[in-house]
Amino acid sequence: MILQRYGTSHVPNRPTLLSTLPFIRNYYPDYLILHAARKKLYNVLFAALFVMLTHLAFSQQSSINVTFPSDITVCGPAQTTVITLTALDTLSSITATFDLLALTGFEIDEPSFGSMDGVNFMAPGTLMFPDLFPGQSASFTIDFLARCGSTVLGGANFIKIDFDYMVDGVTSQQNTGMSPDPGFSVTQPGLDFILASTDEFRPVINETDTIIKQIANAGDGDIDSALYFVRDHPNLSLCQIIIEGVDAMFMPNGNTYVLDFAGTNGDTLFYWIGQGAILQTGNGDAVWNGLSGGQESFVVYEIWKGTDCVSPPDIVRGIGYGCEPASELTLCTSEPNNSIVVFDKVPDLTAGPYHWGTSRPACYADDRTQVGYYITNQGEAPADTVIVNLSTSNAGDILTYRYALMGKSGPYSDGLATANMIAGCAGIMTVFDTIYDANLDPGDTLWIQVEMLFDCMCNPACGISGIYRSDLAVEAIDRCGNGLPGQGSSWGDYAVSVSGFVEGPLDIKDGESGCLTYTITGYRNNWFNGAYPASYYEMDFNFPAGLEIDNASINWEDANGTIFIPSEISFLDGGPTMGDTIKVRWEQMMIPASWSPGSGTQIQICFDAECAVSCGGEFPVEVTAKMDFVIDPSCMSCTQEEVFCPPALPMVLQCYTPGTCMCDGLAVLDLDINRVNFGMGDNDNDRCPTALETIDMNLVEAKRYLQGDTLKAAVSALISGAPSDPMNPWINSTFQLVTQTHTITPIGGEIRIYDASVMSYYSCDVLSMSTSTSLTGDTIDIDLSTATLRSFCPSEVPMSYVFENGDSLELCLTYTVKEDFSGQQKPVLYQTIWTVDDGVNPAQSCSQESDRLTQIGISESYSVDLNNPFGGCEKTTSVVTESRYFGSSGFDEFPFEVRKLGIPEEFIYVKPTDFSFSMDMFGFTLRGVLTGNQVTHQMGDPSMAGFILISGDSLVFKSGDYLRNLNSMKLPPDEGYVASFFPRIQGDCRSIAGAYDNSASLSSSVTEITYCTPLIQRPTVQQQINYKGGPQLLVIPDAMNIEVNQPNQYLSFTLTNSDTISAANSFLYITSPTGNVVVNSLIETTGGMMTPVLGSALGIYPLGLTPASPDRTFDIYVTVNSCGTETLDFVAGWDCNQYPVTVLEAICQDPSTVTFSTGTAGLGLLVTIPTADTILNLCDEIEYEAILNSTMAGSLRDVILSFDLPIGHEYIPGSFRYMWPQLPSSGFIPTAD
Repeated sequence: MILQRYGTSHVPNRPTLLSTLPFIRNYYPDYLILHAARKKLYNVLFAALFVMLTHLAFSQQSSINVTFPSDITVCGPAQTTVITLTALDTLSSITATFDLLALTGFEIDEPSFGSMDGVNFMAPGTLMFPDLFPGQSASFTIDFLARCGSTVLGGANFIKIDFDYMVDGVTSQQNTGMSPDPGFSVTQPGLDFILASTDEFRPVINETDTIIKQIANAGDGDIDSALYFVRDHPNLSLCQIIIEGVDAMFMPNGNTYVLDFAGTNGDTLFYWIGQGAILQTGNGDAVWNGLSGGQESFVVYEIWKGTDCVSPPDIVRGIGYGCEPASELTLCTSEPNNSIVVFDKVPDLTAGPYHWGTSRPACYADDRTQVGYYITNQGEAPADTVIVNLSTSNAGDILTYRYALMGKSGPYSDGLATANMIAGCAGIMTVFDTIYDANLDPGDTLWIQVEMLFDCMCNPACGISGIYRSDLAVEAIDRCGNGLPGQGSSWGDYAVSVSGFVEGPLDIKDGESGCLTYTITGYRNNWFNGAYPASYYEMDFNFPAGLEIDNASINWEDANGTIFIPSEISFLDGGPTMGDTIKVRWEQMMIPASWSPGSGTQIQICFDAECAVSCGGEFPVEVTAKMDFVIDPSCMSCTQEEVFCPPALPMVLQCYTPGTCMCDGLAVLDLDINRVNFGMGDNDNDRCPTALETIDMNLVEAKRYLQGDTLKAAVSALISGAPSDPMNPWINSTFQLVTQTHTITPIGGEIRIYDASVMSYYSCDVLSMSTSTSLTGDTIDIDLSTATLRSFCPSEVPMSYVFENGDSLELCLTYTVKEDFSGQQKPVLYQTIWTVDDGVNPAQSCSQESDRLTQIGISESYSVDLNNPFGGCEKTTSVVTESRYFGSSGFDEFPFEVRKLGIPEEFIYVKPTDFSFSMDMFGFTLRGVLTGNQVTHQMGDPSMAGFILISGDSLVFKSGDYLRNLNSMKLPPDEGYVASFFPRIQGDCRSIAGAYDNSASLSSSVTEITYCTPLIQRPTVQQQINYKGGPQLLVIPDAMNIEVNQPNQYLSFTLTNSDTISAANSFLYITSPTGNVVVNSLIETTGGMMTPVLGSALGIYPLGLTPASPDRTFDIYVTVNSCGTETLDFVAGWDCNQYPVTVLEAICQDPSTVTFSTGTAGLGLLVTIPTADTILNLCDEIEYEAILNSTMAGSLRDVILSFDLPIGHEYIPGSFRYMWPQLPSSGFIPTAD
């Protein structure tokens, strides 16, 4: 800008030049250089800064010249002003008076009044001058100090001085300081905190933590000291404050200084930032520079220690400076800067096992089991106390327990010395230890080592369990006294358990052979493997006299037919009366490669019947057996332990031979009962029958049956001797089949008689049958008298026939057994009572027979679980399960045939109205109880969709039709199934938390001969399901109130999901209610990333999946186009299927609101050219350069410069230019007039 003087010094109105400047930010460093020119200048008054260089006041008697300093800095050194009075006439009785109150916030340093040329100080504000003749001058000086309340802007900074004097005896007055007379410029330091005014501090009791702040001198004045103050905190102790300088890139420069404590004022602590601190950490001098030095800043480290957890208030801090610190501690301060204090850091203990010694010795009763545990604090705060609850199985004795806090290698402390202990069978079973003053810091680990010894006497009567077992539960107590259970651990146990049943003949005759089969239905053994090569099973069989063991028959066959031949067989002969004992050993080292132990394996041993005396009658005999297991034969204790205790098998040894050992009456020769209804042939036992496979009676288990099966009893008998009265022949016969079961229904029978006298056969297939019952079972009664037979079969049985010596009878009887049985298996005994009589004398019989069958039970279960809570976009985890199977699950009770029990027919689920079906996750599984039968399906396959019907809230799945449509030979599964249905529903962000009713029902098609019905309908089960609501997404800004200090203001915030439910399709909806806050960019900073997030026109920013942890962090950059208070609303939401496309869909909860307020700004204008008072000639041109900036932390907007042109000056058009120093390449930019 160029100004030019153009005439007289008195013009009625001064010309005014207005210029509008762009936004001026406060920091870093952001200011504007103005460049202008003018012709000869007496006075230029910059209204923004009042830089006054030279003033000449004219009158007829005198002139006053006031020479001001270039600037005065608030709380800076005193500046001297020279006032000179020049007489143009003879002046006498000259006095000068001052209005000391005219300068707001300034002081005149009274002692510094300087006197020159005979000027004398008379009283405060009054001076006496000597008489002056024309051309003579007298001067005096005044030192001014700018206080914190000094007025930097406006027109108040004027000195008013009145000169009174006499001229030719007439009193006259001349004054200065009245507008537009000269003033002086004031520069002011602007100390303030950069960025957020409020943040969060999460201390820990007795631990130090640091709050980092950044402070800057954003003003245009320098300062050589400051006071940093913090309000004393009841829950925290301030240890020290350290400052550190920054380099040219505004990064910490490594130069630090510990601030000196300056004292207290009430509840406020003050710390000096003195010249030493500034010199050591700053820009190389002892001055904290403002605008002229690049607006110097420092990083502040407040080091705090937590002392008390109860209801902490905020930390309040500030920074300021005072001209006289002893009395003005509260002057010249920044806006308060707060930190919210939250004691939410807690320890989080997690335990796990580790190996440190012999963890699983084979000789567990001789050698110590050595187990280690680690407990790591994965939390954010120390565990002041650690509570350890260590227990072992009842068979274990804790011998030593120790812990180390300094590392795995120790040193270790003996925990048993202080712990509480609970005894068990074998000794110390539980150790409960409270480790006080553990002080387990985050990331630290406590190491535990324990030694145990196990006792076989404390184990079950038949089996080994709980060996090596130990369990560790942990709990932390933090320094606030809160108990926090941690994640425990365990050391798994080893065990041996074998269960099963034995089958074999009931009657065995002299000279016959029989076999015993021990079927294994339950099996566990953790030692019978290569890690324990010396282990072996040993089975003892005790056979009574009369039964001779066939050693070659002994084997252990797995479910696949692989034979495990014994490694060793030893025989102990007990003689003719004591019986024999045989020991059979199967060693681990001899296991065939393809042999698999477990359920379904069978141990078989056969024998021969040898009676010592012919015709000795019947003798009850019993075979006992037990199985032992040896882990290592070298062990001193628990060498051999019993693990399988099958029940004894009673039999009857029949020591007579028909035709040799004769008696008078009917002798039953044989009874053989077998099942006659079978499933589908499965000769390879793969559970998938084919058309070429038929029932092979040599393979199937015909002596096992289910309720509803049909059994056939085949009985043979011989008539021996003669009636006691030869005149009365045997004409009557009665047959009874005595059972140990109920609900028997005869179906039919047939008898075939051989008449030895005529060598002819007579048959009758219609018999007179009835049943009777007792507590022990039902009995089938058949009348076989000759008269009854002739009445049913007159053409078959002659009128002359009577029962005579040598006649033989063969009876065939079929019946069903429908006694319910839900166990695995049970033996059922059958016995004959068959006699003949003459109608007068008692009935006569010689011998009876018996047989033993095994009834297989039917197991079933039904569970409905519709009450598992869910939330957000989670699908429900509801499951409805039905299981039906024969015997025990996983064991093939009917090998080599496929016996199909049934399938689930129809499943119905009724959902709550306020939720929707999630058909993509509707699930169904059908698993056969035997290996090889599995159907798994989830909705999504069109083949299943056609069998699901949805009407309103009801879903019907035609599972039976679906399974039949698969056309698989494996369906229905062999021997039973486990069917599970997984109905799925889902909420959305508008679903309301609460409990809702839902229900399920199921019907199943079953085998009618077994269940006596083709369809079983389960009752409808209604349960309440709890919807927890959606994920709790919350935006937590680092500061709720932001002071806007820059055009691209940024705010950091955290997106947290406080629920355990992950938020699908999560998003942020960010909006400014007034539209004055404009989002420039959103950056995700989680884990150090710097990923931009692009938003839609609606302000919706998609974020993908937000899990329950960890939190996500973001930086948002905004421009606030207002000097008033503005808000920005953050709504964190989610959607189950897609991002919202309307604002209504995006509003799922109340927003988090951040308030933006304009930072305090100070307008500074500093003239840099010319640098001193300048005397110009008329028509001279002069250029002015000034720096315009905000002297405080706030920013300037819409700056309007008003230049009042002095009288007699003119602006040279087109000379106004400006330049941004931070963009020097741009140079000066011309501005239109």
